[in-house]
Amino acid sequence: MGNSGSQDQRYIKSKIDQIIKRAHRIKRKIQSSGSSGWGPIKHVGILVETDENQTYIIHHQGPDGDVVSERCENYRNQGWEQVEQIHVNSHLTIGQAENIGGKGKGYLRNLTCIGVADKIQSALQSG
Repeated sequence: MGNSGSQDQRYIKSKIDQIIKRAHRIKRKIQSSGSSGWGPIKHVGILVETDENQTYIIHHQGPDGDVVSERCENYRNQGWEQVEQIHVNSHLTIGQAENIGGKGKGYLRNLTCIGVADKIQSALQSG
């Protein structure tokens, strides 16, 4: 009743409710703009695979952004590289990880993308 889909379709949880099963700390280079002389700057995030076999990158978007989780099928094509495997000992969801990372608290209050990744990694590792 009321089911317009086929019987063999599998329900996939919403992104924020998916449980993180595997994770890696990742980084990529960001070229600074202007002539500040800062050179290449790194951007850090957490690559996660969920109980729905979907892959996301959780990271802070920068000074004008927020903590987000973005679907990612091939992170290497986006310039990301793995830094270390995270031993997941918790049952955090994507939504919980975003909140632990500091969603809505601003870039500097979160100590940049590095602070966000540190908080998420620590929560994933604690059981």
